[in-house]
Amino acid sequence: MKASGTLRRLAILVPLLVLGAGTRSVAAQQIVTVSMPPAVSFAVTNISVTTTGAPSPVTVGYSNATLFTSGQRLRISVKADTSSFSAPQGSTAIPAESVSWVVSSAVSGSGSSGTLSAVSYGEVYRSNTNVSSGSADVTWRLAPLPAAGLRSGSQTLTVRWRIEAM
Repeated sequence: MKASGTLRRLAILVPLLVLGAGTRSVAAQQIVTVSMPPAVSFAVTNISVTTTGAPSPVTVGYSNATLFTSGQRLRISVKADTSSFSAPQGSTAIPAESVSWVVSSAVSGSGSSGTLSAVSYGEVYRSNTNVSSGSADVTWRLAPLPAAGLRSGSQTLTVRWRIEAM
C-alpha cells in the first residue's frame, strides 16, 4: 500500500452491551443505564502517523444506578473480540493492540487510559463509591501502521464492554 493520499476506513464496532457479573452478590437487583459509542472509525490518510478515531472524544457513562450496596462502585472495561481487525482479502490484518484510548474529563470517578487487547479487559472508568451517575470522555487512537501487506479498504474490529458492580 502506498502511504500517499489513499483513504482507509477502520472501524471499531460495539456489539449489544454485555453485562458482566459483579464481584459481590446482593439481595436486590442492581439497575443502571449505561451509554457507549455505537462505533468509532479511523480514516487513515497517512499510515506513518497516529490516527485519532471519530467521533472524538466519545462519552462512556452511566446514570440511574440504584440499589447498589454501601461502598460499591461501577467499573467499565473493554476488550477486543478478536486479536486483529478483519481485513480485505489479500491484506494484512491490523492487530487489535494497535488501538489505544486516552481518558479525559472523568466525572464522579476516574478514567484509565490503555491499549486494546483480545486477551484481557482494560479498565476505562471506575466510579467513586455510592454514586448514581458518572462518565468519562474517551479518545481512541490507531498507531502508525506498517506498509507491508496492507491494502486499501475497510477493516473492522468488534469490542465487548463489561460493566460490573464491585
